[in-house]
Amino acid sequence: MQRMTSSTASGLKRLSEVPVGGKAGIVQLLVPAEAQAYLMELGFVPGTEVEVVRKLPFHGPVIYRLQDAEVAIRHEVAERIQVRMHAPEDSGVT
Repeated sequence: MQRMTSSTASGLKRLSEVPVGGKAGIVQLLVPAEAQAYLMELGFVPGTEVEVVRKLPFHGPVIYRLQDAEVAIRHEVAERIQVRMHAPEDSGVT
């Protein structure tokens, strides 16, 4: 299994590092095949945008918004999902 560092030169992060309200694009699921299939059924598919809705204390479950659904997964699982942060939305000021 591939080891993932906290931050890489390519700008990739762990999903667990995205702050509440932050959005990112899923790049890769670094979990065993069985877990990968389950996460993909929940909507954690590479290329999908995910938003962090709420983080529970003490590394509890984290609630994410994927498309029109909200899904909770364990912090430990979110550490194994590689994402690329989206730039903050343009404020419209030029």
